[in-house]
Amino acid sequence: MLENIKTEIVYYNIPTDFELEFNVSGCCNMRLLTSSVDDKNKLLSVMARAIARSKIVIITGSLTNDIIENIAFSIGYETDTLDTEELFGTKSIFNEIIKGSVPLITEKAILGGCIVESGPQSLILLSSEKNVQREIMKNLIEPYIRAVSELEKDIEEGVTLLETPKTYNIDFVQNEPEETDTTSNEIDEPLLEVQQNTSQQFIIDENDISLEVPKCDNSKYTVATLIIMILLLLILGFLGYFLIVLPLLNDISIIENFKNIFSFLN
Repeated sequence: MLENIKTEIVYYNIPTDFELEFNVSGCCNMRLLTSSVDDKNKLLSVMARAIARSKIVIITGSLTNDIIENIAFSIGYETDTLDTEELFGTKSIFNEIIKGSVPLITEKAILGGCIVESGPQSLILLSSEKNVQREIMKNLIEPYIRAVSELEKDIEEGVTLLETPKTYNIDFVQNEPEETDTTSNEIDEPLLEVQQNTSQQFIIDENDISLEVPKCDNSKYTVATLIIMILLLLILGFLGYFLIVLPLLNDISIIENFKNIFSFLN
């Protein structure tokens, strides 16, 4: 039985999109995961987690040239500039793509993202601009995912029962997001050529990931500790006064005072 292709959508600084998830999950048999992040410093760590567990990773949202450069740098790639305004007279939200990737361009020559492959994995950057996203999804990404599914099917059918399945791991763990399992048997002809790549998968350099670690607020514990210490000091002060100072003022030795106390208790 063929396993579902693990696919993950990472939303950056936008709400989750049911339409996008429905279209992606309808491409083939897959296990669809979703993640959301609104902080650019945490985007790379969420992406690293997605790459560690998924074959296809789609990053969509408020993508800018800076964000694309950070993503490319974190996986060891450079970027290229594709100025659609200069080439075709059309204006795109961003004009940077990952070097060596396949640019995703609409029929009106608007750049909407790119696809980069590394070994068995695919990383897709996708604009969140609705008109651009829908056209690219329908004409390019959906046929591409179907083609990947078909290639995966051909590979698995050629594997004997004695062979051990390959595993791909990146040491980067975070909380599990919401998961959605979907199935589909419809396979269309791909518009993008898919080739088997035997090179290594994406490698995330964790030293390049800047994470903002929230600081714990221990002020309430400090105040509580201070109050307890003051109460203890007051109690010690009262005991010292009644057991030591007061007897001395009444010309009673400390030893006699303790004897009187213990004899009273007995």
